[in-house]
Amino acid sequence: MELSVTLAVDASPLEIWPYFVDFEKRRLWERDLEKLTYHDAVAEGVTGKMKLTGMPAMDFIVARSIPGESFWDRTEIPGGSLLFMHDLTQIDEVTHLTQAVRLEKPDFTSDDVIFLTGVFSDTPAAAWRLKELVEP
Repeated sequence: MELSVTLAVDASPLEIWPYFVDFEKRRLWERDLEKLTYHDAVAEGVTGKMKLTGMPAMDFIVARSIPGESFWDRTEIPGGSLLFMHDLTQIDEVTHLTQAVRLEKPDFTSDDVIFLTGVFSDTPAAAWRLKELVEP
């Protein structure tokens, strides 16, 4: 199950990329991010830890890392995992920023819809903040 938002952004993918992986830049648009550390250089398979306001620190693994294109991180939760996806695509010289959250588990219930909606709830506003940060 997945929820996403896509915005056109007046910046190149490589201008946006550091805002996905650098803590100081990421916390400018992801306001509830208190801490973000990687256990090695940012690359697929690298693990890390993030802390969001009001929540315990969470371990994650970088599930995809293609500079200027995609940054995905996966966090294990009871019964499944959450995949946070940040993708950049260029169509006719316009950059499209897609922020998505996917709940991965074998079976879904109506409670999962409520849970995922809550996890996703601030994503559209965060994507808009990122857009405002990188545009001239």
